[in-house]
Amino acid sequence: MPPARSTSNANIDSKELAKESWERNRAVDDSEILDWFNGQLRSTVKCKTCQRSSHTFDEFMYLSVSVEATSMLELQSCIRQFFKTEALSGSSRWMCPGCKVPRDAIKTFDIWRLPKYLIIHLKR
Repeated sequence: MPPARSTSNANIDSKELAKESWERNRAVDDSEILDWFNGQLRSTVKCKTCQRSSHTFDEFMYLSVSVEATSMLELQSCIRQFFKTEALSGSSRWMCPGCKVPRDAIKTFDIWRLPKYLIIHLKR
């Protein structure tokens, strides 16, 4: 599969980048199964200093969500945990293309393109 392309350039629209990524992957691998089960995730990293952001788009066939060891399980809380905002700091700081140095940042995931059939894998 071709490598994902990210952008921190305001000249490239998220819609354009998502479409380009989707079409690039379809050119390599296309089938009816992918039409039914493939979706697209958008990863966004935003610098806490200059507010510059970068987007990357990746295809997925299922969401693999962690299950907490409790007697009661709510699927919604597992999905919320999967999409929880992550702080990048310390040794995980992001190399901001605007600041040109490692910076604290916020990373988020969201579903950009929902598949016809969403498979959720519950991992323990």
